[in-house]
Amino acid sequence: MKGALAVLLILGMISAFTPINAIAVDTTKQNLKSSTVLPDGVIDVYQSEESIITVALTPLGEIFEINYIDTTDLGTLYHFTFEEGSIAIVPPSNNWDSLYAYCVQTAEEAMVVEYSAAIHPASETATNRTPRSSAGADLLEDLGNLHDRSEEHDVEVDSMTYNGYDMYVQQYMYFYIEEAGELEWESDVADVLTLASFIAMFTPYAAAAKTIGTFATIFGVAALAYSEVPSSGSFDEYDCIVQIYRDTYVENSAIPYESTYHYITYKGYDDNDHNSGTRAAVVQESAEHYYSESASYFNDCVSQMLNAYRAYI
Repeated sequence: MKGALAVLLILGMISAFTPINAIAVDTTKQNLKSSTVLPDGVIDVYQSEESIITVALTPLGEIFEINYIDTTDLGTLYHFTFEEGSIAIVPPSNNWDSLYAYCVQTAEEAMVVEYSAAIHPASETATNRTPRSSAGADLLEDLGNLHDRSEEHDVEVDSMTYNGYDMYVQQYMYFYIEEAGELEWESDVADVLTLASFIAMFTPYAAAAKTIGTFATIFGVAALAYSEVPSSGSFDEYDCIVQIYRDTYVENSAIPYESTYHYITYKGYDDNDHNSGTRAAVVQESAEHYYSESASYFNDCVSQMLNAYRAYI
């Protein structure tokens, strides 16, 4: 079963450009989430409870594109483009309250992108096994690079002797790729989007610098703010899962006397045009962490061995 990410572009005319410094400062504080330096400029991402704003600047620091999302309406993106010299230079360290005010006050003059991020499950026949495809191989390679491990990993991570009992913690790591569904987007009024504007629609990941390079890899384009990507297309989506188990053994016991685990899930995407020649990629910034107890306990091997000792005796 395929899901859909429908994107309808509605073009509006930007009739006037108001210098940002001329706008009254709003009280909403924008927090810098990332600043990505690219060969053709810089993409800054600012985020507050009220909004998400991505700004593409030239190497000289002049804004040429703004994407604004009101967090109360995540299905609408306001897209502003500017000709050279038409808007004041904004230092990256200030004026973001004024930028927010500009977006709010001139939203009706922007290009409006309506989209939906609804994801439907993959086919009921999908299994937990890695797909037998180049996409699966690409995603496993990315997981291996992120965690500096092969597909399966078995290593002793700690040991100690307590009250005459020898104990050790053994770690096991496994990678799995699961089909999750499909993202689709389409436009009847535009042929291309810039990579900077496309990234703004992925609001959960927009605040991460490496996201630009990841989606550039998937599209097979240069990691540039100006790079053009299709205004219509689709991605296969995958759940990329890292399972890390730690079992504690006492006196070389056949079974562990304490166990804990840490799961990490990522999103992976692949251009489902299998003739495109591009590769699938894991979005590192999409990581979500799950622990059987807590992160502090998982990383405290001494406590695990002491608990195993108590269970053993």
